[in-house]
Amino acid sequence: MLNEEDCIIEFFEDHRSKNILSTVQIKFEILVNEVFQIANLCSTLCKKQNWETEELNKLDILLQK
Repeated sequence: MLNEEDCIIEFFEDHRSKNILSTVQIKFEILVNEVFQIANLCSTLCKKQNWETEELNKLDILLQK
């Protein structure tokens, strides 16, 4: 977090590397909204495939909050 509204996301080559491929500054509210939209899309697509797992059930509970 840079301040109350903005954050920085760093993209690394892999989890063992300190090589930063890209850095992006974004409003925290926008980031949260994007994460929730993607989580909802993943849940919807998994349901269309008739996939049912404990993890998907937990995701649905979190998305309802």
